[in-house]
This record gives sequence, structure tokens and C-alpha cells, in this order.
Amino acid sequence: MNIKYEANGCMKVADEDIWKRGCTSFADITQCGENVFSADTVLELIEELKKFCGTEDDTALLLDACDEIGRLDIQVMENEDGISASKKEIEWWQHKKTKLWLCCYTFYIVKVTREEVCLAEFNQACEKQGEA
Repeated sequence: MNIKYEANGCMKVADEDIWKRGCTSFADITQCGENVFSADTVLELIEELKKFCGTEDDTALLLDACDEIGRLDIQVMENEDGISASKKEIEWWQHKKTKLWLCCYTFYIVKVTREEVCLAEFNQACEKQGEA
């Protein structure tokens, strides 16, 4: 038996964030493709998802977000190109010299158990059904 932890794709909500005023409420919602993220442990999977979102910051994580078991939200600031904002870009944003977006990536993590299936047993069951 093989046990893995997986997240199949994600949803991204991006909302322009104005320094000291907050988000604009004109969110753009997109799917992040059909990427399947997989790891042997939950912690390894979360590290992989953090890399995908361009952050190393554990405070960006919301575990079981919105009281949904298995839901992981990762919140990051991004520039107009959809790349994690650098420290310099955040400084410019604080001085209103550039725009940044607060982006929330939502993943659903599941535990997947895989085991071999004996097809010979399946074939015998089908033959018995045909006899009935």
C-alpha cells in the first residue's frame, strides 16, 4: 500500500491592495491549471505548495481555511506580472510608487491510498456474473 498527500490544481483570487486602504474588492479569480502536487508527507506537500506560490513565509498559510478540513490558503503579495513582490517592490508600494495585488491561492489537500488490484479476481467475478 502506498500513501501520498495530494492537491489537485488550485484557485487563485487576486485583488489590488492599496497601501493603508486595503483591497479594492474587484477580485480576479482564476484556476491555476490542473497541476497535481504530491508528496509523502503533509509537511513536504505544504513546502512544495509554498514554492509554487513563491513564498517561504509560514505566516502566509491558513490551515483548514474557512473551517474547511483540508483547505490550505496561501496568501502572497504579487506584482502586475503575477510574481511574488520583492522587498523593494513592497517598499515602493508603501510609498505609492507601484501597485501590488494580494493573492490567495486555495488548495484542497487529500490523503490518497493506492494499492494493487488483482485483476484475475475481477475477471472471475465478471465470469460468475455472466453465468447468473
